[in-house]
Amino acid sequence: MKTRPINEPAARTSRSTWFVVVLLVACTTHGTTWYWSLDATTPNRVTQDAAEYLALGRSLSAAGSLTLPTGDRAKRMPVFPMLVAAVHRVTGDAGLESGVLTMQAVLSLCTTLTLALTAWRIAGPVAGTMAGLSSATYGSFIYLQTLCLTEPLLIFLLSLAVLLFVRRTNALTIGVLLAIASLTRANAAILILPFVAESILESAPWKRRTIRGIALVLPAALCLTFWGMRNVHKVGAFTLSTTGGLNFYLGHNPDYATDPGLGRADYGVFDRLRAEGRSEIEADRQLTRAGKAWAADHPGEVVTNLWRKLATYHSSTLHKSAPTLVLLMFFAVAVQLRSSARRGTLSDRAKRLYGIAWLGAAVTLLAWLIILQVTLKPWINPTYLVPIGLIAVVLLPRATGVRRLFIGLYVAEMLVGLAFIPLVRLRWTVDGLLIIAVSVVIARFSHWLTHSRKQSRPSLGLSDP
Repeated sequence: MKTRPINEPAARTSRSTWFVVVLLVACTTHGTTWYWSLDATTPNRVTQDAAEYLALGRSLSAAGSLTLPTGDRAKRMPVFPMLVAAVHRVTGDAGLESGVLTMQAVLSLCTTLTLALTAWRIAGPVAGTMAGLSSATYGSFIYLQTLCLTEPLLIFLLSLAVLLFVRRTNALTIGVLLAIASLTRANAAILILPFVAESILESAPWKRRTIRGIALVLPAALCLTFWGMRNVHKVGAFTLSTTGGLNFYLGHNPDYATDPGLGRADYGVFDRLRAEGRSEIEADRQLTRAGKAWAADHPGEVVTNLWRKLATYHSSTLHKSAPTLVLLMFFAVAVQLRSSARRGTLSDRAKRLYGIAWLGAAVTLLAWLIILQVTLKPWINPTYLVPIGLIAVVLLPRATGVRRLFIGLYVAEMLVGLAFIPLVRLRWTVDGLLIIAVSVVIARFSHWLTHSRKQSRPSLGLSDP
């Protein structure tokens, strides 16, 4: 099923204009953040995870092996350390962090442009502009750009896979991207399933659906099998990552109920077991057994903790932000109405809402400016994006061809958090889908306002005007 923008001729003629606007804003926000992140006094830039990725990159560049100073060889997936190693060969030790942060800025910029193009492909330039501006000012993406972690790469790979899916690109190409994502972070392998399910459920001959499903799965299956066999040779067991036991234990222990956000979690327990003489696999399996034993003895608390995990997963860690998303929503509708007013094509209903849209935009802008004086940061907060985005995903018309996919991807990533630990970084991986959904629904609503004279309610489908 082929998707295309609403009002396609208009989308073609204004493509360059809206894309230039998005590009300029994205370069400004990501470029400014990159410059700020290079400051050596930036707090909390090198977390334990980031330190391990940098160490693996140095090891791979200098010694040709993915080995941590502790001797761990299967703790992290290989793709991001390989990129760090490539940066290390250019910058050396002195400039490694700055080089990696430059790479993160480029990946974040590419993600913004990819999300914008995906929304444009689905619903035209209004959606593309709003998605691009939302991504460029989304606080979680801005924050991730300042850390040496896998998420910017993973978000870009998933965003690109979704864009290619919308464009109906060859399934094998999408499968390769998802395979790279799986080798970036082990739990990303679950994101393949919604793509496969969508391919199976599409209206096409069964043979074509089967071939497409196999093409999506095969690259990741081969890559992960190869990586697992590599670990058999290195650590003595088939495993994708030896952090699984630690993450499972941290989500299933007596202390979780009092610290659902994991601010005081005992992340060092794995390293202590290693220091006591246990092998990497033994430490991983011991923590898995400890988590399972606690869960078996406390089934009621496990269920209660699921609610705590769900709340934590959907929480916001952003302290300085502004209602930029709401502002963009009002302006998207108002600008579309103004364009139609100039052409004299406004419906009676749209004329009544024209003033309301501008009034809402003006009030929100005033609130934005007041808040901005305090925070000095115009970033979109997940507190706004997550609830609005989830509603938008449900409202996505079937004609877009992505509603089931978006729901599947969001639920799959959420299940990982519920089964292990609900790090908000897991949700940030799929927050780009919420940005696309909000942008598409707002664009379709604006389109309905400017073209419908008789409808009593908006039809969110992508039928021709």
